[in-house]
Amino acid sequence: MDDLKPEMVILNAEIFHALFVSWCMQRSASTYTTVLLMVMDFVEATLALRDVGHIMKGMNNVLALNAKIDDLSRGKESDIRQVTQPPDNVLKCSNDDSDVPIVNSYAKNLVDEMSSTERLRYLRSALQVLHIAEFLVLVEMTEVIIPVVYCIYLSIVYHLPNKVYYAQLRGVDDATLQHNLLNVMTYSLLELVSFVMLSYVLQRKVGVSTLRQLAFVMGSQWQVAQCKFVLWVVHSVQAPLDHFGADFSFKFQWLHGNTSSIMGE
Repeated sequence: MDDLKPEMVILNAEIFHALFVSWCMQRSASTYTTVLLMVMDFVEATLALRDVGHIMKGMNNVLALNAKIDDLSRGKESDIRQVTQPPDNVLKCSNDDSDVPIVNSYAKNLVDEMSSTERLRYLRSALQVLHIAEFLVLVEMTEVIIPVVYCIYLSIVYHLPNKVYYAQLRGVDDATLQHNLLNVMTYSLLELVSFVMLSYVLQRKVGVSTLRQLAFVMGSQWQVAQCKFVLWVVHSVQAPLDHFGADFSFKFQWLHGNTSSIMGE
């Protein structure tokens, strides 16, 4: 289940966040809003990368310790072989290959024990790094794709007759629509730049291609990912439709109107 957590969390929660941000960028697209959103995104990515850096530092310490132990054991084994190896000018009495090699059993057991323990710690740390990297990549991917999908949706609905029932398109002309779409696409472009920078930093720190990691996640879990993506996007973009009774101003004027008419009858 731990392998499914990034996909489950991102595609169930981050989609709503990205759609809400896109809606905010459409309504109040100012330089201050854009800068504030990007600063928050930068802070979140920086905190996550700091955690990755701490884990990678611990992994490097494990590797350094293993290297020292390995060098020590090899040095002792080499010294023992030099002492116990017969000279070249001494004839062998027998060609029997049943000679038991003389090794430092204490050093060998110590290396084996430390290697097993440290390898387990190293493996857990590596999995934790990949887990965090997968979260970051999926979040950035969602923040890039969802605004584009939202713009495509608005462009299609704008040319439909029922656009009057959508609050975000009511009273919107061609110029206003283009301006709103430009604001949302600007935010998506900034998120794309953030995604590229994050991918570069992760590849430098972790040594794993984020694009390959993203392709692996979307390829191995494409059925669940596609179902959640389509379900939540279609459900969310239809929320402002008047027929659903949603009123984000929390005034519910249509409800008061119906109540008064019923009471009058």
